[in-house]
Amino acid sequence: MKRKHLELIEDCFVILGILFFSGALARLGIFPRIFISLIRWVIAFSSLFLMVLRFKYLAYKFRRDIFLIAAIFLVFISFNWSDFPDQTFHRVKSEFFPMTSFGFYLATSFDIHRLLKKISFALAIGLVLSWVTAIAVPSIGQASGKFAGAFVGVYSNKNQSSAYMVLTALSLILASFRYSSQKWFGTHQHIWLRYLGLSAFVFVFLTTSGTGLVLSMLLVFNLFLYSRFRWKGKITILVLDFATTIFGSLAIIIIGNWQELLTGLGKDPTLTGRTVFWEIAIQKIVEDRPFFGFGRGAFWAVGSPYPQEISRAFGASIYGGGYVPAHAHNGFIELGLDIGLIGLGLFSASFLMAWIRSFRQGYSPTELENLFPLGFMIFFTINNLTESLTVHLNHLFWPLYIAIAFNAGYVSRRYQSSSETKRCVARISE
Repeated sequence: MKRKHLELIEDCFVILGILFFSGALARLGIFPRIFISLIRWVIAFSSLFLMVLRFKYLAYKFRRDIFLIAAIFLVFISFNWSDFPDQTFHRVKSEFFPMTSFGFYLATSFDIHRLLKKISFALAIGLVLSWVTAIAVPSIGQASGKFAGAFVGVYSNKNQSSAYMVLTALSLILASFRYSSQKWFGTHQHIWLRYLGLSAFVFVFLTTSGTGLVLSMLLVFNLFLYSRFRWKGKITILVLDFATTIFGSLAIIIIGNWQELLTGLGKDPTLTGRTVFWEIAIQKIVEDRPFFGFGRGAFWAVGSPYPQEISRAFGASIYGGGYVPAHAHNGFIELGLDIGLIGLGLFSASFLMAWIRSFRQGYSPTELENLFPLGFMIFFTINNLTESLTVHLNHLFWPLYIAIAFNAGYVSRRYQSSSETKRCVARISE
């Protein structure tokens, strides 16, 4: 088989994986559930098989982030100490294993530049499908009930839709800075990518998600700051980036709980909104399972007393007395519940390294594609403050985090000819 045919097959596999983990295939409703389940296992075991073929390279990659490997190992074996081992094993098998397997495949197959190219193309497909369903098939593409009229496209809800659209805009706009002579309908490819990226920002607005809007503005501001001043070599830009990320995070938390705070006027505001999740969850981690946690998903399992305890604590909040939560609405707390303070500490070490490497790659040659790891880390950090986007359920963000954690900090060889580039390479060398 010719190389170009193999590349085409690989492109189709990556696109299929991204559309599956983003939830787009299931949301369209045109495929039977058994077919969706089959796709899950095809992706999981195909990724595993391809990793085995690249075992030596995989071993090299593993050495770059042993903390993440250790945290992943704890999740895989967490059914051993779970009070609900069957439910934990099912979650690990059907959710965590496919995501992690696909993430390792991405990490061992593509550098940052090729990864950006692949995901921008796949997410562009999701963007086009979202516009089509939102306008032509509102029963699929628009929310109903409390948020009726909000655009969701091919994603499950408005918050998830806004998260994917922000990621889509980020990847398309950064990918557009690589000039291409190829034309689509008489217009250069990179121009189309920018138009699509801008339309993704418009879609974020139509989701009515405050989190998505704040995150969009924060990403644009942060990346502009970094790209504008990264050559100054001053610590100021790092301080500004961290400051805007922190203030943006606070804004996200306030917006995410604003309606609940208004509803709770005259009451203890700590008993309204997501703060109820966090207070009780943190307390239970420390008091009941501080070292290795409850096991993947066991805290929220059917039969666990903790969700009902949180539901009672809500009282007459905006969610209603009958609301029973299914996750922590915070990716970092969710990890703490699953694998305890030891596991969370391991992930935190990996997380910090990924941030440092992303900053360093942003200082690499003038290609704006090198800002993608930093943009993703900002996105991943802030979204996980109000949503569980680490190991909860199937989604695209965990596989992408694995790929970024193992690959951020590399500079492609084609940039290493200029003296300016060599200085950058020296900065990021380990």
